[in-house]
Amino acid sequence: MLRNPSPIIGLLAEQVLDILPELIRVIITTAMQDERQKYLGADPYM
Repeated sequence: MLRNPSPIIGLLAEQVLDILPELIRVIITTAMQDERQKYLGADPYM
């Protein structure tokens, strides 16, 4: 038996999909900056 998801769950799912591309971009950028610092022995990039 299938149930209809609550409106709150639907709204949360929609918002997650809206911010997912930006979240992925931030994670990748942060990882790239960390690798840059380790490779170059550089100070944190700001």
